[in-house]
Amino acid sequence: MDAAAYRSVFDYLPRLTPEGTYVMVGGATARFFQVMFLGPWISRISRQKVKCLASKPNQEDLTILKDLMEAGKIVPFIDRCYKLSEVPAAIHYLEQRQVRGKVAISI
Repeated sequence: MDAAAYRSVFDYLPRLTPEGTYVMVGGATARFFQVMFLGPWISRISRQKVKCLASKPNQEDLTILKDLMEAGKIVPFIDRCYKLSEVPAAIHYLEQRQVRGKVAISI
């Protein structure tokens, strides 16, 4: 799952398993169109799947996501963890658009 989509979908394909699925759930408009137009083509020429997800969050879906995370079927990638006192540095890091995962704040 990619919530930021700062990078091209092609940057993620080598990181997927041979039958893995890349799902874009948010991010830049240009990346959305890349996934929307190239995703079906990528999915046809390989066993990997590339998709966009658009949905309106609801309690049932959030519970399912929580259960998948607790079962270890979805594992968030934490790029960096900052202390609460370091929030300005964390925001600066996000603004650089070099983040490869989630930026967490430790309270």
